[in-house]
Amino acid sequence: MKIRVPDALTANISEKYNVSIRLNDNSFTFTGYVPGERDSFFRETVPLDKNKSLADSLKDIYFDNECLKYVFKSLNIICVTERYTVIPEDVYSERDKEKLFSLCFTPKENGKIITEDIDNNSFISIFEFDTEAYEFLMRSFINATFRHALSPTLKLWQKNSLATYPKQVYMNVYQGVIDVVCFEHGELLFANSFPYERENDILYFVTYVCKQLNINQLEDELYFCGEISVCRSVMNVLDAYFERINLFTKKMEKYQSPVDEEVPLDIIILTECE
Repeated sequence: MKIRVPDALTANISEKYNVSIRLNDNSFTFTGYVPGERDSFFRETVPLDKNKSLADSLKDIYFDNECLKYVFKSLNIICVTERYTVIPEDVYSERDKEKLFSLCFTPKENGKIITEDIDNNSFISIFEFDTEAYEFLMRSFINATFRHALSPTLKLWQKNSLATYPKQVYMNVYQGVIDVVCFEHGELLFANSFPYERENDILYFVTYVCKQLNINQLEDELYFCGEISVCRSVMNVLDAYFERINLFTKKMEKYQSPVDEEVPLDIIILTECE
């Protein structure tokens, strides 16, 4: 499957580009930009072959596209998976990462446990990725950094939380999944993702988490982002129960994108804020 990239991206100047490969269950998204060049941002998505293993599907894409063999300034591999946990840095131990992960999930036989120190922000992301695919990507790309899709948003939301004292609950709704994250003045209180089929599922998860965290319905803040139509519908219901509920939006500002409403939040944050 061919990936379309700008004519300006060639092997001669590829080292100017910061790029990301975003992987979910169904697709491979390749994005990149030259820092400081507003018109340089690009984004292209191709499907993964569901009849093949993840590793074999990635090999097909890699060998079909010469641009993936270029050397880049930086390269993030962003993993979109619900199989993750976030723990305080002071209880983390590298030798115990598999054990810590197993407290939340039963590890898969072909799973590689990956950890990410979220910019020294006092917590560690632990997530699982296909071992064969991981090994292929590490062989194929120079200095690739594996990141969980929630990590960039955690960094931004923590920064926002430091500026206020009420608790802040963030909900990111996308592709049948809702991420729910809560901060209190910079301290991470909760982070988890839930699959949903109907809007009532979202209402259940949000109200359940808010109850467990003793969210003050008058003073604490709720923010929704992601699929706007779903968010607005859910917010209309919750508006009767929570005083401070808002739509959280983050657009491409520094870089030109004709489809910025379709760019995932983690990609926008990586491009605009890092």
